[in-house]
Amino acid sequence: MIWQNPWGWAGLAAIAIPILLHLLGRGPARVQPFPTLRFLDIARLTPTRRTRIHDVLLLLVRASMLALVAAALAAPLLLTRHRQAALDAVLARAIVVDTSASMRRPGDGAIPLITMARQRAAALAAAAPLATIVETAEPTRAVRGAAAWLATQTGRREIVIISDFQVGALDSASVAAVTSDIGVQLVRVATSAPIAPLRTRVNGNTVTAEIMATAQNTAVDWTAQPATSDDRDPAITLLTAPAERARGDAAMTAAATTGAALPFDTARAVTIVYRGAAEWSALTASSSATLAPWMADLFATVTRDDTLAAALRAAATRAADGRQELLLFADMDPGSIASATLIAALRRGLSLGAPPAELEPATLDDGVLRAWQRPPATVATTHRTGDPERGSSDGRWFWLAALTLLGVEAWLRNRTQDGGGDQIQPHVA
Repeated sequence: MIWQNPWGWAGLAAIAIPILLHLLGRGPARVQPFPTLRFLDIARLTPTRRTRIHDVLLLLVRASMLALVAAALAAPLLLTRHRQAALDAVLARAIVVDTSASMRRPGDGAIPLITMARQRAAALAAAAPLATIVETAEPTRAVRGAAAWLATQTGRREIVIISDFQVGALDSASVAAVTSDIGVQLVRVATSAPIAPLRTRVNGNTVTAEIMATAQNTAVDWTAQPATSDDRDPAITLLTAPAERARGDAAMTAAATTGAALPFDTARAVTIVYRGAAEWSALTASSSATLAPWMADLFATVTRDDTLAAALRAAATRAADGRQELLLFADMDPGSIASATLIAALRRGLSLGAPPAELEPATLDDGVLRAWQRPPATVATTHRTGDPERGSSDGRWFWLAALTLLGVEAWLRNRTQDGGGDQIQPHVA
């Protein structure tokens, strides 16, 4: 027996009502004739207060009736062998596919890992009666949403994560946050292809990092050479007051010391308008508040820093050469650390290359993945389910029993009233 709505048992508190009624109720006075008092006036009968529980059988019937109602509200389901088999056959599966940059590497047969992952996801979805596929570059964040969706489903439930399991793609805390009744299956798509080299622009030079990973260590070979026209910096323009132009240039130089993966998206441009710039008022009045999707994404990425979020406002316009241009109105000192942080974040946001974190050659050990996995729990260990045959619970039998006791309670109550109370009052015959 399982209870689909355990909160229904809160109705047991109602059993206190008949107990209080039996303790606080008053019984009718019993009339007893006395022949020697026939010449006295008839006394008015007053109900008598009870000092102890009377009619224990009636009280038990009333309490049992309320207990049956509470049990019916708890939606009981008797798990017969047939029902258990039918419920265990229902599997809701949430499949999370890792689409991060490391998944773009070629796998077996030169097929990209992301393609292999999508093929496995489709096969797993087809094998489950109910499934959903979520593609994300951040599997750790997607696990919580997948678990929330599964919490609304009936039957057995399972999260499947398909990834190369590069270090950082998934952590134990995310897996531990999934409730124990939800299964976890981790499917690895592996490759022996080397990690693509990291190319970044630092201080006007193109720096390339060749990464060689072995079972014991990771070696990186760094080379630097002057940048070519294909490696030019992203179009980031600073509009400042004339007296602050040198400070803005210093912030731009400082931001360039922080590497951003090449190549950059040269079809997009960003202009930072600092308060005090002559163009501030004109651009504020003429720019549009409607942002292109890439502008909204870039602005959201930059404003993850609370300091930048408090000092920035975004708008959109179109540059003279036809490129889309994002305007950022910055209420900050052009030469401040916050300004250099903003420029560095924009350079990373305009990069088309894989971020350095995605070039990590190490992956999670198979033993770690096995330790994190668990099968989906059977329905007998869960509370949220449904009758696969009727779409309801077995509470109707509890309701029937409660109605039967209601008839018994009415009969006992009438018999008690006919029998009189428990106080004797004198009266004329």
